[in-house]
Amino acid sequence: MTSSPRSTTGLPPLVSGSVLVWRGTLDPPPEVSALLDTALTPEERARADGLRMPAVNRRFRASRGWTRLVLAGYVGTAPGRLVFTRSPTGKPGIEGGPAFNLSHSGDHLLLAMAPEGALGVDVEEGRRLRDLDGLASRVFSTREREDLFQLPAGPAREAAFLRGWTRKEALVKAMGQGLSLPFHLITVDILQSKGSLLRRIDPSVTAGWEGDPAGWNIVDGGIAAPAAGAAAVAWDRPIGSLQVVDLPPDPASAAWMALAREM
Repeated sequence: MTSSPRSTTGLPPLVSGSVLVWRGTLDPPPEVSALLDTALTPEERARADGLRMPAVNRRFRASRGWTRLVLAGYVGTAPGRLVFTRSPTGKPGIEGGPAFNLSHSGDHLLLAMAPEGALGVDVEEGRRLRDLDGLASRVFSTREREDLFQLPAGPAREAAFLRGWTRKEALVKAMGQGLSLPFHLITVDILQSKGSLLRRIDPSVTAGWEGDPAGWNIVDGGIAAPAAGAAAVAWDRPIGSLQVVDLPPDPASAAWMALAREM
């Protein structure tokens, strides 16, 4: 496999055939929050100032700050100078930059990156779901419902539902469709966590696509999800390996200080 050049800050390289997932918290210590805040644009700071709920404000600042700080290390520019693009369906990207996708749930953040391709990631905190069976009837395929309802009602069934939802959402995010795509047209493995977890995409979803829909893959091995929660990554090609890296909590670490000096 080949790899892209390492950034000047010593961040892990993006390797062909491999997905890199940065894992972090949206509740960092004050000194880290201060560093992340410097990565924001004036427009993002103004938007954050308009968020009245403290937790929402904090999570917005940390999410945008981490995203800009990490991506800037690979693009080779100051975090505040990154210019994000939007696909016709609203999927964010960077012109000329690597593929990336972001997900957060509660205070948990995942930022997936790859050298190229259509990439999606999703993380969900564990939570009690009202009318789980009714939800499953709307968003799960027949095969998935059969697998789900063979499990006893309670934590095991709730965990399986969350795994299925997370895997589907990672895929539709990679496709750039978001929640507009009917989830029941996608079938994933909700019981296992090894290998590719995508079973089938209904032909009506992929009509008119360029490329081979059979090339899409979903994995979740190696992503430490929140307690009782779930996480998954989807890519439009085989995933040879999945590397998970924790975002450094120390704002004085060499990589982050080097980026901060560029701002």
